[in-house]
Amino acid sequence: RRRRPPSGLPPVESDVYLPGVNSTPTPASASTRSSPLEAVARLRGLVVLVAAAAFVRLHDLSDWWLNPDEGIYYSILTRADFAGFWQEVTANAHPPVFYLLLRGLGYLTWDFVLLRWAPVLFGVAAIWAFWLAGRELGGPGVRGVVAGVLAATWLALSPDAVALSQVLRPYSLVVLLLAGSLVALLRYRSRPERRTLVAYTGL
Repeated sequence: RRRRPPSGLPPVESDVYLPGVNSTPTPASASTRSSPLEAVARLRGLVVLVAAAAFVRLHDLSDWWLNPDEGIYYSILTRADFAGFWQEVTANAHPPVFYLLLRGLGYLTWDFVLLRWAPVLFGVAAIWAFWLAGRELGGPGVRGVVAGVLAATWLALSPDAVALSQVLRPYSLVVLLLAGSLVALLRYRSRPERRTLVAYTGL
């Protein structure tokens, strides 16, 4: 900005506030700072898509009894003592993470319908991860947005993804972890940072 001091000196260009020379200063970050609500507003389409996906996955969640595979999980989870539970888990072919998560929820409830909420939440979170992966693959600008929307919409509306999110099995958790690791790998490829590499390794 070109300001003319009251002393009649030649105008100078300055962004520094000088009493009597510049106008009242405005914080540099004021125009760029955004609230969480503004961030949500910019992503309102994605938020609506995630909400719709959650509704579809929660619909009729209690309309059927445990299937045989769910019954195996449920019988292991409901073992009275932790030692017996852990012995069953280590003898099972599947990794223990899902078992441990549900065992933790078991301290709140053993209602299998409520326990099914965990796979639902994993499936919904995977939609967000697909959005991020699409953005990374598509690149900056409109291409990245379109790629992210297409990826998220595909997972949100996929009948198979919906079905896998409604059963007491670790499938939706696996999808979430794979999508998250893909996001971390793509970000590390474009912006190598130690924390991104740690996230990828952990996932």
